[in-house]
Amino acid sequence: MNALEPFIKFMSVIPNDARIGTTHMALYVALYDLWLENNQVDCVELTVSQVMKRAKILARSTFVRVMRDLHEWGYLVYLPSYDNRVKSKVLLKTKNDGDGNSEQTGFSRIQK
Repeated sequence: MNALEPFIKFMSVIPNDARIGTTHMALYVALYDLWLENNQVDCVELTVSQVMKRAKILARSTFVRVMRDLHEWGYLVYLPSYDNRVKSKVLLKTKNDGDGNSEQTGFSRIQK
C-alpha cells in the first residue's frame, strides 16, 4: 500500500461529509503523522496527551468527542485504554464512504 493512500482517501471524502470539522481534520492528520512515524504499522499505539499535542487540541473532552466521531463515522478504529499503564490503539482505514463502510490498512480482524 502506498503511504499516502489513507490520507488521500480521507481528504477525498471529507468535502462531501458535512460532519467533519477542522478539529476532526487536525486529529486525523496527527494520527496519520504518528502512523508514518511508526513505519506504517497496522495498529498504532498512542497516549492521549501525545496525540492532543500533535493535533493542537487543548481539552481532553474535545479529543474524546472527536476521536469517537471519527470512529463511529468509519474513518478509523479506536480502541481506548482506560488503564494509564496501557496505551490506546488506533487503526487507520484506507477506504471510506462516510457511512462506516471501510477497510482497514492491511489487517482483517482487531484484537484487543
